[in-house]
Amino acid sequence: SVTAGLTEIQDVAASKGLSEDLSVLFPATNSTIDFQTDTTFDQVQINPTSTIGGAGLIITAENNLQAQIFLHGNTTRGGGSLVFSEGGSSEVTGVVYASANKEQLQMIGYDQKGLGFRHDQTVICEMRNDNLIIMPNMGMTFEDTGLINLYQNSDGSLANFLKLHKAGSQKYLELGSDVHLRYGSGVDISSQIATERSRIDAILNLSQSDLDTLREIQDEFQAQDSSITATVVALQNTHASEISAEQTARIAGDDDLSTTIVTNKGLFDTEKTATATDRALIRTQYAAADSAISATITTNKGLFDTEKTATATDRQLIRTQFATADALRYTKTESDA
Repeated sequence: SVTAGLTEIQDVAASKGLSEDLSVLFPATNSTIDFQTDTTFDQVQINPTSTIGGAGLIITAENNLQAQIFLHGNTTRGGGSLVFSEGGSSEVTGVVYASANKEQLQMIGYDQKGLGFRHDQTVICEMRNDNLIIMPNMGMTFEDTGLINLYQNSDGSLANFLKLHKAGSQKYLELGSDVHLRYGSGVDISSQIATERSRIDAILNLSQSDLDTLREIQDEFQAQDSSITATVVALQNTHASEISAEQTARIAGDDDLSTTIVTNKGLFDTEKTATATDRALIRTQYAAADSAISATITTNKGLFDTEKTATATDRQLIRTQFATADALRYTKTESDA
């Protein structure tokens, strides 16, 4: 039977008294006769029993063979796809898909950070949020004649609007004819150049025919430059003579001023000495007057104290005499009654 398994074939061989050794039943020399090289399955499902290590399909190609996974698709659904999932069929994270309607090989990432490209463990760039993002400290390099070509294709065409490329030894940055270059939201540079060109043309248009280009203006300026230089040198020489005369006058004035300052300083020093003498005399006289005043105050204070004591004695005597007189008046009044 073409559908019998190896165990069933061994059982039949044993029932017939034959060897059950598969190498005897199927000699290696007859392998192309006994077996077909292709095996057809509707679906191959691999469910490893181990919980650690690798799990999957391993293809080993030796000698001149090439290991391949060959997907035969169709024009309706495309050439096939490799689907990556972190669980069931509803948890797909990425797909490599040969699209039929787009006619391209697509790499699709459904995680938040999209697609990442890395070398070893370092991520170089990502395709995320509809943008190609070059990671920090990474760069984009085009070797030899490589180019950057940006285009729009809303109508299916490739209308170039920026191209950075190398032709021979020369490097070029080209903009499309309908592309404007500007800083931020300002006026585009082409318009600014056109404005400045119009201004230069307006200036030159007012010139005579022999001076209506910048080169003619330059030549004329250089022709007149020698006379201008001579005039400048003459002015410099005159100015140097004037500066020298002014310097001599200032030095003489400084000498006179120095003499006056020395004389005034001598007078000031003399006055300073006389003033110090006067201040010392004033302090001496003031000290003497102060001593005399202090002695007078002491004498007057003694007289005041003596008078104060006498006054207190008189007041006490008056009070005593008044009390005596008052007592006599009271006694007389009673006797009269």
